[in-house]
Amino acid sequence: MSFLADIEDAIVARLKDALAVTNVDGARGTWQEVMEGLFSLPGVRVVYDGSEFAMENQLEREDLSFTVLFACRDIRGAGRDDAYSLLEEGRAALRRYSPEVADVVLAPFVPVRALFVGGDPNKVVYALTVKTRIKRRI
Repeated sequence: MSFLADIEDAIVARLKDALAVTNVDGARGTWQEVMEGLFSLPGVRVVYDGSEFAMENQLEREDLSFTVLFACRDIRGAGRDDAYSLLEEGRAALRRYSPEVADVVLAPFVPVRALFVGGDPNKVVYALTVKTRIKRRI
């Protein structure tokens, strides 16, 4: 398995422990399949969002972004299942979290953006982007 999948799995495990939600998983399959997995509400999906690379003193720096999608029936006011509550609890759970991933030393996660993705008559979806950094000698 790739280290990206390992990091994604660590985020999923952290959110499963922190949130009162059973429908928490990493992104698997096509984008449509990921979004269909959010029909059981509330639902949470974690997806690798991309990386930026740079060189620092003979080290390769990689800044990695992961997006957490929160799908709920209500935006706010419905108890722990509402989007605002899940978004805030997810952010708190991931802030300064530094999972142990084989052969990779990660800087603690930093939440960098929360965004309303959209909705339909049955659900609303918010996204939380978190970043971490690794450095490798090349």
